[in-house]
Amino acid sequence: MKNFISNKYIYVVTGIILIVLLYLILAASINNEVLFPSFTDIGKAFINLFSGDGTISILVTVGRLLLSLFISFAISSGISILYYFFRPSIYIFKPLLFIFKVSPIIAVVLYIQVLTKGSYLAPYLVTTMVMTPILVEANVTAIDNLDKDVLQSLKLENRSGIAKFFKVIVPMLAPYIIMSILQSISLGLKVVIMVEYFCYVEYGIGTMLYSYLNVVDIAGILSIIILTVLISLILETIIHIYKKKFIK
Repeated sequence: MKNFISNKYIYVVTGIILIVLLYLILAASINNEVLFPSFTDIGKAFINLFSGDGTISILVTVGRLLLSLFISFAISSGISILYYFFRPSIYIFKPLLFIFKVSPIIAVVLYIQVLTKGSYLAPYLVTTMVMTPILVEANVTAIDNLDKDVLQSLKLENRSGIAKFFKVIVPMLAPYIIMSILQSISLGLKVVIMVEYFCYVEYGIGTMLYSYLNVVDIAGILSIIILTVLISLILETIIHIYKKKFIK
């Protein structure tokens, strides 16, 4: 097991090195310092992300993501509980969830801006709209694949259905729920930043990205890509740690 873990990290490092090599090859081939700034310039741009209002913008974006995730989790949990006790109920929500799933994000952003006469709600509403179908699908699939023997034995007990659900079913669903949250985080972060960019809200990583694009600061744009990767890794690592403790 230890060898597998050590080998896994070796492969990850190898993958990172390949990305760096690919960047260097492209930079040497195209030979354009504007499109391919040096790693020193990217590093300086990354440090500058935390200067001025940068730190506030980063925290605001993460806050928007976490609040949207909480709202999505609450909505999906309610739908899933209803589905567990009354299976046909899912068909009531399917049309709306399907619309959420396939609607062009930019069209939804524009509609919400007009509907709310502003842009501050757009990051929350759009991100929640994107993440909720993912969480619901994962929960419904997990419920459909519950151990039939366990469900049969629960029917023979005298405890209430709600008590059975939270004390027995929820722990059985936990790995699937956590996995769906992990899948939602990276996607949700991308959506939040994109909506911030289009709406040009007061604070946010998307707003920082907009300012970099206006002055064609490629080093700044690449530093934001690195930042979003790090934020996703940190949040996913925290959830992985929680998953191990919860399952244990």
